Amino acid sequence: MGTHLVMKCTNCNGTGYKTDPGGKIPWKCGRCMTTGLEPSHKQLCINEMTREIASITLSIEEGDHFDNEKGVSYLPELIQDRRFFRKVLKSVSDEATDEMSFEEVKSIVGKIERYE
Repeated sequence: MGTHLVMKCTNCNGTGYKTDPGGKIPWKCGRCMTTGLEPSHKQLCINEMTREIASITLSIEEGDHFDNEKGVSYLPELIQDRRFFRKVLKSVSDEATDEMSFEEVKSIVGKIERYE
């Protein structure tokens, strides 16, 4: 049984598993390999928001939100950031289309209030 690594797709930045890691060949996820299509700006945004939400959730679950030197917890900021990324994910999923340009997707994100 070979080693499995979670890799970032060189095409859409989505993630997936690669067996037998190493080598110089760019890795593409199964969706990009099978369709041969470039990801839409909508999909790239969804991928990035999903990654950010997962990263923040992991930090919260592992208790990695406290600065011992300063004696400060960043938990409230992390929770606010995660709420914002979830709003972006929902808005882009609901409102954006695969045909939209980067600027059009960016305008949807720009309408969302970061802190309420």
